[in-house]
Amino acid sequence: VEEVTNTSRLKRWWKKTAKLDAKALRKMGLMCLLSYGFVSNVNALMLILLATYRSILATGQSPLTSKAALKQFGITWAGLYVISNIVRPVRISIALAISKPIDSLVKWFEEKLKCKRWMAIGTVMLFLNVFLTIGMLWGGMMLVSTLTGVQV
Repeated sequence: VEEVTNTSRLKRWWKKTAKLDAKALRKMGLMCLLSYGFVSNVNALMLILLATYRSILATGQSPLTSKAALKQFGITWAGLYVISNIVRPVRISIALAISKPIDSLVKWFEEKLKCKRWMAIGTVMLFLNVFLTIGMLWGGMMLVSTLTGVQV
């Protein structure tokens, strides 16, 4: 009889969840797949913001104006990207968790706009994956500029 510990539970969960990919998400439904797209966008912008912040702290300059800062940005971003891929199961779990609220938002748009589902899905995805992502990136860059005192 195996002793059940937190470590063994985590290993079991990791083995099960780490096997999920875009193909597995597609089987779970369109909203899961679209939710994962949004989560991936947020993940990417967080990597960009953290790498920008770190490069400015290390060099005192924006990666847009300095080769040394750009090099530091690239090194930091690459390291964060590797970590991000290791914790992909967490991103998948978040996508699964937000797929129901996103589906509810799609239904709300369907009712309010009196449109077909595909149009409501397109509207929600345009808002989340384009407008909200750009807004979060812009706001994040403003925060990085404020925190570091360096204009990005």
